[in-house]
Amino acid sequence: MGKRLWLLVGALIAASTIVVAGATAKSSGVSSSAQKTVLVFGAEQDFNCFNLNLEACNQYWANVIAGTPVLRPAFMVTPWLQYVPELISSAKTTLRPFSVTYNIKKRANWADGRPVTGADFLWSAQKIVDPQSQVAGRDGYDQMILNRTRITNRGKTVRFFFRAPYAPWKDLFGPAVVFPKHILQNADYNNMLAGCVCNPANGRPFGNGPFLLQSYRKGADATLVRNTRFYGPRAKLQRIVFRFIQDTNTQIQAMRGGEVD
Repeated sequence: MGKRLWLLVGALIAASTIVVAGATAKSSGVSSSAQKTVLVFGAEQDFNCFNLNLEACNQYWANVIAGTPVLRPAFMVTPWLQYVPELISSAKTTLRPFSVTYNIKKRANWADGRPVTGADFLWSAQKIVDPQSQVAGRDGYDQMILNRTRITNRGKTVRFFFRAPYAPWKDLFGPAVVFPKHILQNADYNNMLAGCVCNPANGRPFGNGPFLLQSYRKGADATLVRNTRFYGPRAKLQRIVFRFIQDTNTQIQAMRGGEVD
């Protein structure tokens, strides 16, 4: 429950930054013309890494920054606590046997132009249940019979079978759970995304959300930039800079001084 609450709050904060228009920042190096599309956000905490499924990385601010804005969930949770399809166009269940079929949006793609497919969903679930993966939890995924998974419709439909009915199935494949198999299949799951959401081989950012993680400096800041290949509505912000300001008094002074928005 705690993890789901964190994901919800993180999604709401991230969603609010996406629709902000006309944000200003008085920080040095940001021109007046750029101020209209740049948001500087004072983040209360730094974090360890960006693979939020790992026990060591399952942290609130990592989710706010790399979760919903960069790696979209199957369902988005709205401020009214409704589950709305996001990475998928629809989903359906059967009872005997219990199964969940996800229809992935036709236009859903990764930043390199490759489509998001059922192979990405399946690979991500396989890594979570892998005993070698140091994940925070396997609830739901450990009920899947993954060797029975069916991928059809040119990869855009994936059906998972379960050992028993799983009531909170809509919480599966949340923010930063579905990863690109074609990029990460040979990576060390426990150490990938240590300092970026990027291809370990060449450092290029990847994602399927409205933003990409352009840079991350431990203890200093993280910068998101607009993903020009996002399948959904174009983000109104061109850039979001998260500055890690962990002291409350310093946060207040930064706000008063216009260093953060």
